[in-house]
Amino acid sequence: MKEDTDFTLDNFLNGKVVLKQAANGYKATSDAVLLAAAVPLDRPYVKEPSVLDVGCGTGAVGLCLNARAKEAGKTIHLTGFELQEELLSQCDENARMNGVAFEGILGNILSPPLCFKGRLFDHVITNPPYFTEAPSCPNKIIGRTRKEEASLKQWLSFCLKHLRVKGTFTMIHCTGRLPEILSLLNERLGGITVLPLTPRTGELSKRFILSGTNGSKAPFRLLPEMALHQNGSSKRSQAAEEVLRNGKSLDLSFYSGQKIKQKNKTSAIRNGEIYGNF
Repeated sequence: MKEDTDFTLDNFLNGKVVLKQAANGYKATSDAVLLAAAVPLDRPYVKEPSVLDVGCGTGAVGLCLNARAKEAGKTIHLTGFELQEELLSQCDENARMNGVAFEGILGNILSPPLCFKGRLFDHVITNPPYFTEAPSCPNKIIGRTRKEEASLKQWLSFCLKHLRVKGTFTMIHCTGRLPEILSLLNERLGGITVLPLTPRTGELSKRFILSGTNGSKAPFRLLPEMALHQNGSSKRSQAAEEVLRNGKSLDLSFYSGQKIKQKNKTSAIRNGEIYGNF
């Protein structure tokens, strides 16, 4: 990698995942961990689900998802699709370093490689670039991760094209673009569920997590906010700490259920509370 010769080893999920990342280049953030936590792994009809991470970067989302699956005694098959060769190379190295089988696809969603045509996955996950126009950045890799080269419509269309029937689509994005995203996903996904993420309770949402199912006829649901920090403090909220450090899942299915306290149950965050995985 020409622009960044120095690298750091960064721990995620309290050391369950270690990422080698450029010291002065692109780095994964908490968005990756939150997105990985929201992917449903409890679909009974899929024993070893396939997962496509569109714009996989250095691999943080997939590797955090794999760590969740491993703790739950499940196996997933990871595929990453990435435009930038430098990032895909780092992703491949990170997968080997964490002992995770990984298939990397280098390509542009506007003209994907022929070998990828017709591929379908049980889960498609993505954290698309946030901005149509981004401030100039001296690091070209960071600049390309922030600014759209394909429109959001093209990006989402690519994701859904590779989602099998009954498969789930999960994404994280900035709240200002939620109306646009809902209009693009309307009639293409069912059971769309949105979890607003706020800095603190009662503050405006800056990001959200969205999940939906291909072929579902379930109605739209807007969940109560998840505050990432304690009020009046920069410290994480209990719910955020459970996800970002302890690897708990974010249950967007919002099924009714009783809280369970057994230590041998895999737990999830639902409505800011810790619940059992049903």
